[in-house]
Amino acid sequence: MRSGPIAIEIAACTDVGLVRKNNEDYFLVVDLATGKSLGDIYKGEKTPSTLSILLAVSDGMGGQLAGEIASQLAVNTLWDNLLKSSSVAPYDRLVKAVEDANYQVFREGQRPEYRGMGATLTAALVEGDQVYIAEVGDSRAYLMRDGRIKQVTTDQSLIEVLISRGVMSPADAEKSTNRGVLLQAIGAKEEIQVAVTSLPLQSNDYLLLCSDGLSNKVKALEMAQFITKRGATQPACQDMIVTARHRGGEDNITALLAKFNGLGLPTKISTGNITTTLQALSTFDPDRPKQKRRTQRLSSPLVITDKATRYSSTVGGLSGNNRDLASYPQRELLMAEFERLSHHLDKASDSLRVEMEVLRTAAEWLEQGGAINRQLPEIFTKMRSAESTLEHTRKTINEAKELFKKND
Repeated sequence: MRSGPIAIEIAACTDVGLVRKNNEDYFLVVDLATGKSLGDIYKGEKTPSTLSILLAVSDGMGGQLAGEIASQLAVNTLWDNLLKSSSVAPYDRLVKAVEDANYQVFREGQRPEYRGMGATLTAALVEGDQVYIAEVGDSRAYLMRDGRIKQVTTDQSLIEVLISRGVMSPADAEKSTNRGVLLQAIGAKEEIQVAVTSLPLQSNDYLLLCSDGLSNKVKALEMAQFITKRGATQPACQDMIVTARHRGGEDNITALLAKFNGLGLPTKISTGNITTTLQALSTFDPDRPKQKRRTQRLSSPLVITDKATRYSSTVGGLSGNNRDLASYPQRELLMAEFERLSHHLDKASDSLRVEMEVLRTAAEWLEQGGAINRQLPEIFTKMRSAESTLEHTRKTINEAKELFKKND
């Protein structure tokens, strides 16, 4: 490890967007060596031996204010646990902290007022000249090096799986209304798979963490152009946020950009592409059989104790005479899934309404010029059909929820 200084420049920007009433995104920049938050703008120097920084972005989901609570709880639990485990190896330390953040959000989500809440979480633990990036959900991390940009994380979403298996093309994925359907999220289930990638830092590297409110509106090459044009982290973040707003701003938008420079880092790590320096330490696989938690939980075993007292010792966990919806073992999880699905349906409906309004505006513009597009009426009909299908699905979900509530 080099002994020279490492100059660090960090900026974080978040915006509610143009559609949402609340900002459910949350970011955090913390100096783990001192335990203090560095706020949204930071410039300083560290040596490789004293550099220990946490960067995190979380995108909350859930009704009322539950999304805001979920994202803040996830990030603050992560912070707290990383401070408690400073002597643990970085990978184990990060995974344990993310798992505990998931457990805390899951536990809070069992309360009726927070039922169905969850969050994404992408966190970068910078230790000297090494970075460990953990992901749950679809908030992304990008590395920009030598003018080139690379997405380090892989979205844990239905669309990403369909693309990876050749079922859907990236072009079709851009148009899909299912882009927001996640296969796992913080707090959705008691156990998660934490995907972690490590990489060595090089002088003049940029690390960008963002919510899907940014990545759905600004392409990676455009992000690189903003960073190259501005150089400084704060104006680059602001440019990206403004662009996402101009392109609809249907979701909350968050960008956290960090630049690393100085004699404490090598000027050149590899002559190959960025991918050659990335190492996947653990991955997310939706088909992987459920396994027991790999690390010891740092928080209290409230949920485990509750299950131990609530389930009987009969075969299947329930006696045959008491089997009803109220005593179904996975009832709480099922209700949480209903809430999560309702949230995704709401997002799809919002996006559909925005697209229909854009098309209506385009149709009016054509008519004013005396032009006619014969395809627009057909597209409107299909969109109205899709809107009707979404509404029917929402009603079906609500009927199922009410069926379980009647057994309270």
